[in-house]
Amino acid sequence: MKKTILTAAIALTMAFGSSAAASTITVDSAHGSVFGEADTGANQWWVKTKFKIDGNSSGDVYAGAFRLESDDGGALSEFLAFCLEPLETLNLPKDYAIGSLFSQEVTDNLNTLAANAWDLVTNSKTAAAFQMAAWELTTETRNTFDINRGFFKITKNSEMSNAAEAIAQEWLSHFNDDTWSSDGKQFAILNASGTQDLLTNVSVVPLPASGLLLLGGLFGAGAVARRKARKS
Repeated sequence: MKKTILTAAIALTMAFGSSAAASTITVDSAHGSVFGEADTGANQWWVKTKFKIDGNSSGDVYAGAFRLESDDGGALSEFLAFCLEPLETLNLPKDYAIGSLFSQEVTDNLNTLAANAWDLVTNSKTAAAFQMAAWELTTETRNTFDINRGFFKITKNSEMSNAAEAIAQEWLSHFNDDTWSSDGKQFAILNASGTQDLLTNVSVVPLPASGLLLLGGLFGAGAVARRKARKS
């Protein structure tokens, strides 16, 4: 892939200068498929999988990296993103606000995942692993993250899904062992009603509180109420 996945160390005023002037940005797919690059639809990184949430099974879903674009003139004009709500359908185009509606703990965990694993996403398998790990972090109600058991778990038994699961669990073990940190990095989270919230590949350098925006803070299985905070 010619473009680098991680947009690192972008100053806040550069990354979101145009977004700051408006309350929302309009997000759409960069191609006919949300997983494809603009114009060519190439580099579609996804793996077909299944999951259970609180014992309720999904059908086949696509776990992978969305390739999106917006009417923002800065770093979010074209970007990668991952779903943060597995029970919500992705509906585009949609007006999104920049900021996390998750609890501080979940938001911190998502930042930590992005800070450590985003640049490891280089193909369908690792993109699916990142998506699975993000779902686990936003949905699991237990203190221990295990992709194969608990409130949220991956259930599909296939070569690609199993391989992505193994990578996701390796990354999640760093949360269980408390060996990963975000090192102060913050990644943009986009929120909107009636569609999936998104974790993007735009990272920002924190500024004084007066200059901060609300940062960081595959298709779903049905119209189940959205889970915005992980229970202790």
